[in-house]
Amino acid sequence: MKLFGASIALLAAILISVPASPAAASSNLTGGVSIVESSIDVQSGNPTVTLRVTCLVDVAVARIHVLLTQTIASSTHSSLEVFTRLSWCTAGEVVTFNVRFGTGFLPGRAQITGFIGTASNFTDALQNDDVGPATLLLHPVHP
Repeated sequence: MKLFGASIALLAAILISVPASPAAASSNLTGGVSIVESSIDVQSGNPTVTLRVTCLVDVAVARIHVLLTQTIASSTHSSLEVFTRLSWCTAGEVVTFNVRFGTGFLPGRAQITGFIGTASNFTDALQNDDVGPATLLLHPVHP
């Protein structure tokens, strides 16, 4: 029982010492991210999510980091996509792009979460816009 109590005390000390994550900030560079569409190629099992961003200023670089997760019965499947785009958009431009995830998904509900980090030049720190969290319906598409 002493070992159990010591473990709890150690865990509490670790949790107290870890700084809390800052709240997600909204970017001053874009008008946010919207989810336009979600589908799944029933033959390959690859889902595609279409995202849309409106650029408020010229954006030199964008880093997209999106996780799609699906739980069916007691089985969970996830796919993480991370990529960078350069010379992404100009002020006032609406950018619509597809994120294609790995195989193993089925038509139905899935959860998406992530962020798009943008900067107006290559030396600035990225400003993040959240993607989700949201529940999507992966609509079947037959090639």
